[in-house]
Amino acid sequence: MAEHLRALVVVLVLSGGFFWVVRPAAMQWVAEETFLRWRNVWLLSTLVLFLSHSIWICILLLAVLYLTYRRKEVHVLGLYFLVLFVAPSIPAVIPGFGILDHFWEINHYRLLGVTVLLPAAIALFLRSSTPRMGNSPVDWMV
Repeated sequence: MAEHLRALVVVLVLSGGFFWVVRPAAMQWVAEETFLRWRNVWLLSTLVLFLSHSIWICILLLAVLYLTYRRKEVHVLGLYFLVLFVAPSIPAVIPGFGILDHFWEINHYRLLGVTVLLPAAIALFLRSSTPRMGNSPVDWMV
């Protein structure tokens, strides 16, 4: 058995044990459906990270996974903080052309920001109950 597959088994067993232990405590703060969704996105993210052999396939699959789960999620910030530490910050450089050496550097944190936080920020900005920018004295102080 390959070394990364043995590590995957260990990580999944430890993660499963962790989620089994903290489930009663987590039920006091979030609904059971939310906890199960968070557990599933953690386990699926771990599987994608271990089983994808290309950083680009990994980024694509994680982006689809996070966008899918973000649509169902009520506690977007909770989802963000849960999957923030599922992977280390390993950068992938998006190459540029011409005088640009590289266009953009993407890592797990930026991927989460683009797929989880940015859609939440846009949804808040488009909501009519959100105060508009410039209406608060704090906006003018910044």
